[in-house]
Amino acid sequence: MFLQQLLPYLTRRPELLRYLTLDNLLLCVHLLQSLKPYISWQQNGRSGPPLTLPANVKRFLASSLQLRALSMRTQQEVLDDCWDVVRHMVWAPTVLNHEPLAHLRSRELLDIFLTHGLAEDIAFHTFYPPVRECLDPQCTHVNRGRGEVLEQGQRALTGIKYIKCVYFSRDFGPVPALSFSAHCRNCYTRYYPCYYVHGHRSERTYYGGAIPAAIHVSTHSFLETSLCASFTASMVHAWYVMFK
Repeated sequence: MFLQQLLPYLTRRPELLRYLTLDNLLLCVHLLQSLKPYISWQQNGRSGPPLTLPANVKRFLASSLQLRALSMRTQQEVLDDCWDVVRHMVWAPTVLNHEPLAHLRSRELLDIFLTHGLAEDIAFHTFYPPVRECLDPQCTHVNRGRGEVLEQGQRALTGIKYIKCVYFSRDFGPVPALSFSAHCRNCYTRYYPCYYVHGHRSERTYYGGAIPAAIHVSTHSFLETSLCASFTASMVHAWYVMFK
């Protein structure tokens, strides 16, 4: 299925096969699918795939796909052509959110991220706010104190920052990760993966809805929800054995 989608695009860029095997092209797509949320958040609210990749993503791909032996100019040309070929496949709706990306989390990709990603501040697991626009209903009437009514797009979150953290996963144990936050430039509310804090108040407001796939247990620690369930089951079993 992948090759059927890819071959029509390769007819426009046949020179790619001089530098990348089909296996490497498939690996490139999987890496970019894993990085899709990261790339998307770098666009400050713009939708659709960007025309070019961030510089650190290009360096990460060059190392991961063993292109470092090429000249810098050739590396850039190969990666630009490769992105032109696969970007619409990468941006397909089926890999937009965190949950569908779970099938991409493999030991092979983890090893690649650990080997080539950490130096570029690129992580196997990343955590973002679950929203892209300010949730405060009053924000529609606030524009730095001028009382103007905001367009919907003006409430998009910007000013993205990250901290390094550890993700305790069920399948791979503790893994280096990045936790991102972004703020509303109008009301100064900063949004984190599990809660948000208004710029003029210190209280946290947690998002409603279903329990997230990862729980933020401390500033630099996330715990996979299924691992919490495993801990709970183990404790219940231990209590049962002790008190039966």
